Amino acid sequence: MMMRKTLEDIIPPSRRTAIAPAEKEAPSAPQTPPPTERPPRQRTSFSASYLPAIVAFAVIVLSGAALFVFSGARVEVDPMTATANISNTFSASTAAASSTAPAPLPFAVVSVKKVASQAVSASGTETVNQPAQGTITIYNAQTKVQKLVANTRFAASNGLIFRIHEAVSVPAAHGIVPGSVTATVYADAPGTQYNIGPSAFTLPGLAGSALASKVYAKSTEAMTGGFSGTRAQVPAEAEASTRATLRTALEKDLANAIKSQVPPDYVLLTGAATSTYADLPTQPGSKSDEANVQEEGTMTAVVFPSAALAKAVATNISGTYSGQPVTLADTSGLTLVPAHGIPASQSDSGKTFDFSLSGSVTVVWTVDQNRIAAAVAGKTRDEAQTVLKGFPEVKQAYLTLRPFWASAFPEEPADITVVVDAPKVAAVDA
Repeated sequence: MMMRKTLEDIIPPSRRTAIAPAEKEAPSAPQTPPPTERPPRQRTSFSASYLPAIVAFAVIVLSGAALFVFSGARVEVDPMTATANISNTFSASTAAASSTAPAPLPFAVVSVKKVASQAVSASGTETVNQPAQGTITIYNAQTKVQKLVANTRFAASNGLIFRIHEAVSVPAAHGIVPGSVTATVYADAPGTQYNIGPSAFTLPGLAGSALASKVYAKSTEAMTGGFSGTRAQVPAEAEASTRATLRTALEKDLANAIKSQVPPDYVLLTGAATSTYADLPTQPGSKSDEANVQEEGTMTAVVFPSAALAKAVATNISGTYSGQPVTLADTSGLTLVPAHGIPASQSDSGKTFDFSLSGSVTVVWTVDQNRIAAAVAGKTRDEAQTVLKGFPEVKQAYLTLRPFWASAFPEEPADITVVVDAPKVAAVDA
């Protein structure tokens, strides 16, 4: 039996909803399907991709820079030394070396002069007629000695006359260097007008002769003591005591001042200086009841070229020494005793100066850094050590090559650093 279809049965469900009589719904917006989710895209960074290469390059550059900075060749040298007590006699000379004789030990004479004064209360007055006095240096440009008798006149540049009271002999010239000698001159008359400053002097007795330009004199300090009139009188005991005090003060001042007279590269040894003193005339004080007591001190010393003295000492204390350049580490332990006193001037010493030397001393061999660098240039470490063993000035050498695989020193000496250590001074038994 066929079933009967109704209208509901043949209407599609969608239409059936649209025309349902119950309640009409507003049409819904068309539905857009949600976007399909894709996995995030992985971006490849340029710097990240090249980072390993950059790091490797940086490592190479830094390694190369480090090798450059820390590479190099170095020689560190302990110089040869010899320390000993010495007690020997020496002779210094102004004579030049000859082809058959070794160079003598040279010497020079230096001096310094100072004046000290002190005001002293007077006990009364005295009438004084006192000539000025001072020191001049007399020069002789002749090839023979010039003798001058006592009372020889010397005319200052202002015409005032001074005289020597003792005869002198002025040494002959050495080539273009005139001979010279110092002497004390006294004014021809009393008075303060003779208290002149440094001056040039001629010899009136030689005027008009060929010797007038060859024998002359100069002073470097003022003439002092000239006085004529009444002045305060100092008691004898007070004057003597004051002069003793002034000499003590002068001794210290002279010892300090003589050091400034030592030429560069010369050395002044203990015992190589002597002092002399002269009582200068008493001068009027700033007050009417005072007088100035004056004392003059002169210190003269013999000095030696440092290198030449070191060679002379090395010859006496080291049997292996053969004339290499040397220095003395310290001369304070040496004492000089002159055989015939300290000369008053270079000309007064003649040609020789004999003395004895005693004390402890260390001789240090001089290391020529350029010579060391040239000797090891281009050589292996072993070859360099062998070469340096033949250098008498090298006690010990420490060789450094960088980088570690370097097998030889650079060919150029300028690329090699040479360092000389301070000498190690050993003590000696007294």
